[in-house]
Amino acid sequence: MPYCGLFTSLFITPSSDDLIGLLRFFGLVFLVAALVIAMGLLLQRRGASIARGLYARGVGPYAALVLVIVVVTSLFVR
Repeated sequence: MPYCGLFTSLFITPSSDDLIGLLRFFGLVFLVAALVIAMGLLLQRRGASIARGLYARGVGPYAALVLVIVVVTSLFVR
């Protein structure tokens, strides 16, 4: 649940001034939590091999992209 709050606060700032804004924030937190729980149940039902394959195919290119962005950014800063 804390990660769901962190995810939501990155995109929607919690409003402490009014009750509606606070209810909206917590509603989105619970919605994200429900989605994560549903995805976990689906993963449990279909098996971890599907997620493992997706992870193995996706992490390498994403890590390479992040590395390229870091190198290019560090070259521009100097």
